[in-house]
Amino acid sequence: MKILRVCFFLLILANVAFLAWSLGYFDGVVEIHEPHRLAQQLNAEKMRIVDEKPVREAAMACSRVSGLTQAAVEQIERDAAAWGSKATRLQTQVFHRVVIVGLPDKVAAELKKTELLRQLQQDLTPLQPASLAEIQVQAAANGRYEIVVGLFADEITARNYVATLRKRGLMSAQWEQPKASEPREVLEIQAKDVMLAEQLKTWIAPFPSAVIMSCVR
Repeated sequence: MKILRVCFFLLILANVAFLAWSLGYFDGVVEIHEPHRLAQQLNAEKMRIVDEKPVREAAMACSRVSGLTQAAVEQIERDAAAWGSKATRLQTQVFHRVVIVGLPDKVAAELKKTELLRQLQQDLTPLQPASLAEIQVQAAANGRYEIVVGLFADEITARNYVATLRKRGLMSAQWEQPKASEPREVLEIQAKDVMLAEQLKTWIAPFPSAVIMSCVR
């Protein structure tokens, strides 16, 4: 009988101990056998999120501007530096232009340019030589406007391009002989921004003779 009472009390004691353990009363006396691992787990300030995707740098955009005066070069260099891009002066060069002249105002010139682009696209003629970034409208000295269709290093190549355009029905295109008084400074601009081409148009707006070119390597 006495043994049954002892077993009964031991069973009650075991239940009480289990209840106390489940409620967390024994947490304060838990022995830590590997404190350095616990410290590593709780060191939250050293945790960081790692992006597994590699960071891609923006591709370098490059354009050249020709037909600049010395003053224009200096101004565009300041604009480029303020915009965080790199401007490099290149050797002065004389270019032979292929142009459409005699347009009365800028609106007429832009309409003619749109018509020209549509015609060249339909006829599969290259839109412009590799050296020219795009067909461009320019203000002429006599108050009229003109369209620069091509830009070449020599007369023969320029005349050949005029002949190609005339075979496609563009009879108004003509070769323009370089003038000794024309600005000849060339500037190359590089920047990590796809909007460089649009920004250049703003920079060269005060300089009517400026032409945007591609960076031909």
